[in-house]
Amino acid sequence: MKPGVFFTLILLLVPVAVGKDVHFAPGEALKLQPNISAGDIKSLEWSHNNNLFADWQGGRFHYYGTESVKARSSLDENAGVLRIADAGATDTGIYKLSINNVEQSEPFVAILVRRLKTPKVHLSPTKCSSLSKTCMLHCSVDQTGAEPVQYLWRDEPVKETRAGTNVLNISRADNRVVSFVCVVKNPLGSVESEPHVNPFYEDNSWSAGAVAGLVIGLLVLGVFLLMLCHYFKTVRQFFQRFCCSSVDKSEGESEMMNDPRSGNPAVT
Repeated sequence: MKPGVFFTLILLLVPVAVGKDVHFAPGEALKLQPNISAGDIKSLEWSHNNNLFADWQGGRFHYYGTESVKARSSLDENAGVLRIADAGATDTGIYKLSINNVEQSEPFVAILVRRLKTPKVHLSPTKCSSLSKTCMLHCSVDQTGAEPVQYLWRDEPVKETRAGTNVLNISRADNRVVSFVCVVKNPLGSVESEPHVNPFYEDNSWSAGAVAGLVIGLLVLGVFLLMLCHYFKTVRQFFQRFCCSSVDKSEGESEMMNDPRSGNPAVT
């Protein structure tokens, strides 16, 4: 029987004090940090499942247990912090601290939890489309040894979250959501899936490219209209000058013919 399973059975059979849960991943460091105020610390003593684990007295450290445990353990005499490197199943259990021979009221419960891997999202039914009434998104992740696990769904791009299970029901009412992201949490942190495209999404807004194209088109149209107005204005001025000069010339010739001083007889 694995040590972690054996210890769990012991916890079920023997009443234990409620303590502070400290989760750690296999192969990572287990750090037990008591909340103590600075003071005159003369001695420290840590126990593991009621067995002496490490102590500091008279300026000297003592570590107990196997050679492997001794090599992986370190104790900070100033803050009382106990650190166990490369922790595993044998390091789970209840840790108690005594300062100056006085046992602290809150023990630590070390719990082994595996880190979550990246979840994946798939659609059901696979032929779901915008013509469907409802569809389901399934979030798959390996939970072995990673419990407790919590599922959240995030709408993109608005970043709204929905608490729920590993299954999310979606419908045409979600047509404003571009994509969905599955977020899975456990005591060691959270992981996210790749965004899954929403089959019901309807893009009723103008894209940045379309807006830019419209602006450029309006500017080109405005320049064209200005050039066209300038062209007609120039043509109009040309005809006005041509017509006025012709009329003035005809009137001048007529006046000269009728002028007695010009030597031309008046036409009757």
